[in-house]
Amino acid sequence: MAEINLFNKTEDEWKCVNDVVMGGISNSAFRIESSDHGVFSGNVSLENNGGFASVKVPHQKLLPKGYKSISLRVKGDGQHYKFRIKSNLLPNNSSYSKDFETKDREWIEVILELSDFTPTLKGNVLSGYPDLTSDRIEGIGFLISGKQEGPFRLEISEISLK
Repeated sequence: MAEINLFNKTEDEWKCVNDVVMGGISNSAFRIESSDHGVFSGNVSLENNGGFASVKVPHQKLLPKGYKSISLRVKGDGQHYKFRIKSNLLPNNSSYSKDFETKDREWIEVILELSDFTPTLKGNVLSGYPDLTSDRIEGIGFLISGKQEGPFRLEISEISLK
């Protein structure tokens, strides 16, 4: 099976959702910095019970079954992030989620097995839902949370199914 690129380089379709939805003051932005990568950056604040920033984009095409992993090519800041997948297998506002680590100012490839993704809602693990399959991907995104206060920057050059 050939790789399928999931990286949407249309900046206006990426939507940031931060802790301001529940009273926090974190901020973030997503922009296409050049023809080969995008940048998710901002500042996470723990004030007012805050502590997260996220960006997401819907995926418009139906994807085939049979892919087993997601490959990310990212340059981070040494912090950890979550890659999130929206799926019609889960209720609204929930997603399949998998943590990954970055190296400070170094491009790395991260391979995330679909079978390792956990269904979550607002940081809480959901039980009783089926494993994620590639044909059920409806959207993708990134989240920084976990009391990682301060500025962050995640550059993304590839998101693909393998």
